[in-house]
Amino acid sequence: MKPRATKRLRAVLVGVALGLVALELAMQVVAYLAWRQGDGFRVRAVDSRTRVLCVGDSFTFGLGAGPERGYPQQLEALLRGEGRELAVVNGGKPGQDSAAVLRRLPRQLEIVQPTELLVLVGYNDRWSHPQAVTEEELTAARGAEGFPLRLRTGTFAALLAHALFGGESSDGDAAPAFLGTWHAGDFEIELGADGALRVAERRSRWQLEGEELLLSLELDKVTRARWRIVGDRLQLEMEPGKPALEFERGAAATRPADRARRHLERGESAAAEAIVSAALAGDPGDVELRALAVGLAHRAGRDVSAELAGLRAAAEGGAEREVTALVEALFETGASEEGVARACAWLRTRPHESRLWWALTRHVAARELSDQAILATIDAALPLLGEGEVWRAALLRLRAGVLRNGRREPVAALASAFAAALVDGNKAHAVTWLQSGEFSSAEADAALASLDLDEDSRAKLAAWRAEAARGESGANPVLGRHLRRIASLCRDRGTRLFLLPYPEDEGGLGQVIRDVAREEGATLIDCEDEFRGELRGTSRDALFVADGHCNEAGYGVMARRAAQALRAFVR
Repeated sequence: MKPRATKRLRAVLVGVALGLVALELAMQVVAYLAWRQGDGFRVRAVDSRTRVLCVGDSFTFGLGAGPERGYPQQLEALLRGEGRELAVVNGGKPGQDSAAVLRRLPRQLEIVQPTELLVLVGYNDRWSHPQAVTEEELTAARGAEGFPLRLRTGTFAALLAHALFGGESSDGDAAPAFLGTWHAGDFEIELGADGALRVAERRSRWQLEGEELLLSLELDKVTRARWRIVGDRLQLEMEPGKPALEFERGAAATRPADRARRHLERGESAAAEAIVSAALAGDPGDVELRALAVGLAHRAGRDVSAELAGLRAAAEGGAEREVTALVEALFETGASEEGVARACAWLRTRPHESRLWWALTRHVAARELSDQAILATIDAALPLLGEGEVWRAALLRLRAGVLRNGRREPVAALASAFAAALVDGNKAHAVTWLQSGEFSSAEADAALASLDLDEDSRAKLAAWRAEAARGESGANPVLGRHLRRIASLCRDRGTRLFLLPYPEDEGGLGQVIRDVAREEGATLIDCEDEFRGELRGTSRDALFVADGHCNEAGYGVMARRAAQALRAFVR
């Protein structure tokens, strides 16, 4: 090669090398800044010695009001408005159970270095049933606390190749590739970034554990599935050695009524109304669409008496579709008593599983009725169901929750919980109730005695009860162990610990949290009484959204109670 050509080539290679070095340095800076954000939570510099870190699930994140109006942000605004200098960092992440919170906590503590830690977790343990986090796992988490030095340009090249030619990305910090909507024929699933899972019309939860997806596909039961993306398809391997379920990306070509309902679930009334109006223009006799139109008109404050009369006339023929449409329209317009009566009258002669059962169960679960009305509805519906039907378990579980509220009827509540667990074989639910600390041994004996059980069922419940006493399973003992480990981490760092029960107790979680706070010397921020007081004489809509999360006002109640507890420590 000629000297001039050699010199030119050397200059080009040096230029490329310098460019790669500059690119690598820039990417290391960007990666470091992203790492400092702590997996999505922000650390803001303030001229103050006080940092408050809030960790937990969607109730900490602020789902229902938005992350900027959750209780951590409102807490900071309250205290800073009083002239107190502090930073409140929201480390909440939707879908987390206590194991996930504990695994992330060492790194969060290292980054934020909080003076105070607020913890609200446990609800998702009831469906994920996590194993207790081991010391080895926590040691590994601590080892991962430092900034991970690795060649970023290689990752960039892989991402670029993925974008240009397809294939799987190996960037572990990116959002999971399975997020979004997928379909197989007309069957559709949706995995939301907040941990929400939709399977057809059923709403549930998902969680990522290593290479496995934990899917709550049945009532309080978890299915593990290995996942992979192949091209534009999602494959879920539910059982080793068996063919994987395969889904294409995107929504199925669903019916207009289903698309409208999805918009309504997201609070997008205008979009739902546009779909319904367009579909009715082509098929004005579709009773399902007419029922949706009635609900939309009622929400907008319009008179719907004529439309309801038309749906009543259509239902006189007794066909399931027409009856279901009328019942759903009655529920939407607040005529619950008539809706329940018509549903039960129809199901009395045709009690097979149907969309009408789904409508009835969903209406009861929304808790928009009074407790007396809920119990009356369930007691009217239960005799219409066969012993092993899934709706029976759902209604029994709802009944148990209402009877448990305020320990109104503890024996009847526990009996209903036992009966529900026997219907669907849900041992974990029965064990969790037994381990809640709310029920005495005498009450458990009375609950068992009140049930008309065969010998096998009685033996099964006795075995579950013994297992609960030994602490071998159930969500609550694991939650207690994780909270105690969090308390230990706080002691090691000199961080003051505050524990929050949920606004409404679920499965005895509140008792576990209160016990740990007492035993570990943590400060308890209990706002159940405040919520009961605020809701006295008004509807749940004042503090909650439809899925059970708080709205902005509800998180405001939590923030005020937390501020009250923190004032003694924050100047």
